[in-house]
Amino acid sequence: MCESRLQMKLVGDRIELQIIQLPNEPGVGLGFGIVGGASTGVVVKTILPGSPADKGKELRPGDHILKVGAVNVQGMGSQQVATILRQQAGTVELVVGRQPSAKESPPEVPSKNICKNF
Repeated sequence: MCESRLQMKLVGDRIELQIIQLPNEPGVGLGFGIVGGASTGVVVKTILPGSPADKGKELRPGDHILKVGAVNVQGMGSQQVATILRQQAGTVELVVGRQPSAKESPPEVPSKNICKNF
């Protein structure tokens, strides 16, 4: 599925998609906890210190998980997504959506600086 087809359930009109790759080491796991359901979307709740998710510094609490590998997980509950995550071997690719942070938003231009004649 193409990323442009992913639908978000985030509040606001702007979202940021991130593709994150995490090593899934046997006996270690990925190192993050999830919550949520089919109607709300599955969200990263916690990142375990020292885990692959923590070391990568890309995954954040509050990220909405949209895809795990080739599987679109939108509309699934956290138990279903957890099962899919556990089945992944090697490097796991996640597509997550998040609200852009304030520092990443484009600067506002005062209206007096806008050209009205073209």
